[in-house]
Amino acid sequence: MGLRANHNRLGVIGIIDLYELDTGLHIMKRNLITNRGLEILKGGLFSRKWFKLDTIIVTDNLTTPAITDVMANFCLTTDNWFGSRLYTNDLRRGIDCTAFFASSEANFTWKKIGLMDKNQNLICESLFTYVKSASTRVQVSWKLTLEEI
Repeated sequence: MGLRANHNRLGVIGIIDLYELDTGLHIMKRNLITNRGLEILKGGLFSRKWFKLDTIIVTDNLTTPAITDVMANFCLTTDNWFGSRLYTNDLRRGIDCTAFFASSEANFTWKKIGLMDKNQNLICESLFTYVKSASTRVQVSWKLTLEEI
């Protein structure tokens, strides 16, 4: 079904996929899109001008995600965080972003995962408990699509 002129009937859906490249472990999860992220995504997805998604960030921050969060909330009071640059692919009604974490990167217990643009806006985030060790290489894909709601 094509895009309707009434943009109020469309929402942005985000799905996170984590794959351990060495073991084949797969985890899939939905995310929470922040208020600022929704503004940026709707403008970019409707105009087909991508908004420079830049980094997937993982942290051991335990605060519950909220739609009002910004980057300062995401990494607040945390000892560990790590960001990995994205590779992006345009989809018909969205974008697919992929980042790789080498065996030497982000070796701590992840509690949250977030997606940031080049202007350091927190687009979306999710509680995401995962224990990353030096013996694992991880691929994280984040698919954002327009869906009728």
